Amino acid sequence: MKTIIFILLFFSTFDSGSFKLINEVNINSEYFTTDNLGNVYTINNKQLTKFDKEGNKICEYNNSYLGNITSIDVSNPLRILIFYKDFNQIVFLDNTLSTISSPINLSDIDVDEATLVCGSNQNGFIVLNSQTKKICKYDKNLKLVYESFNLGLFVGREFISNEMFEKNGFVYLNIPNKGILVFDMYGVYWKTIYIRNLKSFQIKGDNILYCSNNSLQKYNFKTLKSESLQLPDAANVVNCSIEEDRLYILKANKLLIYQIVNE
Repeated sequence: MKTIIFILLFFSTFDSGSFKLINEVNINSEYFTTDNLGNVYTINNKQLTKFDKEGNKICEYNNSYLGNITSIDVSNPLRILIFYKDFNQIVFLDNTLSTISSPINLSDIDVDEATLVCGSNQNGFIVLNSQTKKICKYDKNLKLVYESFNLGLFVGREFISNEMFEKNGFVYLNIPNKGILVFDMYGVYWKTIYIRNLKSFQIKGDNILYCSNNSLQKYNFKTLKSESLQLPDAANVVNCSIEEDRLYILKANKLLIYQIVNE
């Protein structure tokens, strides 16, 4: 119920809300993400740093043996997935950024080259296999649960994808020049959402949120209605994110944290 209230609070700001700056955090990162508790995660090469919703640093993680971090999935803040593409390995961390288990070498499950990896329900994970062009889900025991069809037959053999995550029983795969491909819980293709050239996005209810042209865009994929919200201090925005009553804006070397105030 709390999450629903905050979603409604945010959506009301498209018409009548305002923002109160509560912190400006200096960071050396061009990437950040947020979990559903409002915590912020930034990546700087090998280092992962976690901040609370007020912008206070909580903890850090660094594994010098596995090289630079490619991506992270914090959809489950108690089981954070880190993907190291150069070494084809993944690591799971708890909420203190301590390792839960030894690194998993994806080659051991016959995935010799992964493009993207994200977490899944029941402590599993999902891999986009760059060789087979299939989305494959594995359970916590590293057993294959399902695999999709060859996506290259649908979107082109040399397609480029930049983000994948599971949300509400669906898998969302972003292919910037095509749109967002959506798959059901069995890996069956459902539909394509034709929003192109996205770097990242969020799913909130029936809405897709993403940053474009220094503004926050909201697209309802059921009603097909789009809305735009001008961001505070909107110049040179790299990315933005919404969690509960917080708006996060990434700029060059700094992260701005705003409280959403419903007027």
